[in-house]
Amino acid sequence: MKSEELKNDESVVLNARKPIGVIVMNANPFTLGHRFLVEQSSELVERLYVVVVREDCSMFSYNERKAMVSQGVRDIGNVVVVDGSDYAVSAATFPTYFLKQLSDATDTQIILDLDLYRRRIAPALGATIRFFGSEPTDPLTRRYNELMHQQLGEEHVHEIQRKQQEGSAISASRVRKAMMEGCLWDAIQLVPPTTIPYIIGHLASMALQAELDTTPKPGLVDRNDNGAHRDMDHALMQRSIQALHPYFVRLAQLGFTDKQPCHDEIVNIGIEAEREMFKATGGVNTHKGALFSIGLAAVALAGEAFSRITQAERCGTMAYNDVNSKQIQSLSNSIASLARLFPDTNGTHGSKAKANNILKGALDNAREGYTQLFKAWLPFYIDRIAEGDNYALHKTLLRIMCDLDDTNIVYRTSMETMQEVKTEARQMLDTSRNIVNFEAALQAMNTDYIHRNISPGGSADMLSLVVFLSCIVRKQ
Repeated sequence: MKSEELKNDESVVLNARKPIGVIVMNANPFTLGHRFLVEQSSELVERLYVVVVREDCSMFSYNERKAMVSQGVRDIGNVVVVDGSDYAVSAATFPTYFLKQLSDATDTQIILDLDLYRRRIAPALGATIRFFGSEPTDPLTRRYNELMHQQLGEEHVHEIQRKQQEGSAISASRVRKAMMEGCLWDAIQLVPPTTIPYIIGHLASMALQAELDTTPKPGLVDRNDNGAHRDMDHALMQRSIQALHPYFVRLAQLGFTDKQPCHDEIVNIGIEAEREMFKATGGVNTHKGALFSIGLAAVALAGEAFSRITQAERCGTMAYNDVNSKQIQSLSNSIASLARLFPDTNGTHGSKAKANNILKGALDNAREGYTQLFKAWLPFYIDRIAEGDNYALHKTLLRIMCDLDDTNIVYRTSMETMQEVKTEARQMLDTSRNIVNFEAALQAMNTDYIHRNISPGGSADMLSLVVFLSCIVRKQ
């Protein structure tokens, strides 16, 4: 036999001796740290199974987490992502994991979880080695790692040092913290590109939730009451946001490219989203306007994110410079470009309100790239946040009401009433620092608007959009 053939045969034998490995991960969300763990582990085994924790007790749903993992490792040939088990880090066997706290019961629960893995899960997969990342910060995960060494045996575990960035371990908790603070660029530095659309989709839903939860609001649904609406309440609006969420992710995935997405694809996703919204609300139009504005912004923002990470990779760095006016203008232009492909609307509240009045509707504002939002409302909101103003959202809503031709108000009342609302919002905002009880003043305004059947729904949509787009300028 030739030496080359012998060498090849030896390689086959060596590869055959490689074990089969397992990683159990929550991936909430899937980060560059998770990716590093999978890469390192896959080099040491013939096949690597990645089991995603099935329990839905996380910011990102099980379906989202599994999809992020699958998309994030699909280029690694010997990695197989499998369905999570009801007995692999589950609430049934390990409830304290999801509380993220150590207790007297923790060790017992961890040992039970590991025993089920050793006796049931590992044999079913043919796995003889379990991989996991080191844990520098979380005491509960660190204790889980310690007991893995003890219970499974050193020959059946392999601990890999966590990937670092700027001296700190990359973790999903760092990503979630950045998201909760509305800092998109801080979050995406910690994740692979395939995770970014999921982060953008969540920021969109979080913006809608922030608007809904702002209480009290004049004439609008909030935690206290239904405002001037008789057909919707907080719970209904909540269901609507949940129904729309997957479609914000899909729109962000569509936009995550260096080319403008096909208009028909955007429309088709929007139609599906609207259908699910109506199904969740029993036919009530809760967020049709917000779906349009935030949906377009999600597509455009994903494109901007793609451009920025491409530029960062080209420069050989993952550091993202502060957003400047040129980049903000680029985002505004992208939104306008997408909006101009939409025909004028017919039959909507906005189109009916515009019929006999010279007004700008939602589509007109989008076609302008939300110029007023970027020049006035967004800076106003960011300044209030910087000041630590507890009423930043309330005051930004009033600021929008001062300027916006809110066709929802005109549809429900009259052009004259809309002008009155602008004046009242300006007066409330101008005197807000001198009002002893600002919250009580807002509630009095709400009571008045309920009586007059006024609902500044267009302004509420723009508040959601301001919160969503603030993620491009906020940083930790």
